[in-house]
Amino acid sequence: MRTENFRPQDYLAAQREHDCIEDLLVEIKVHTTLGDYSAAARTAKDVIASLQELQRLESYKRNHDKLKAVVNSMSARGIDLEVVVRNA
Repeated sequence: MRTENFRPQDYLAAQREHDCIEDLLVEIKVHTTLGDYSAAARTAKDVIASLQELQRLESYKRNHDKLKAVVNSMSARGIDLEVVVRNA
């Protein structure tokens, strides 16, 4: 897992989802080996749900980075951020 894709406060949740995906992939392999394709398909849906959660956490990081860039840009221009927050 690439920690730089997530905010620090989301690392633990992202790691859990990542670990879950790895376990589920093993489970899919077991189901397909045993010929239980319905169970494999249900497990694949769980993999997709975990991937979607990782994407959600990743989007939080992207939005956070954009906000940080705006704040840095405003600070560099000498804009008082306290005034901006107070007037928002």
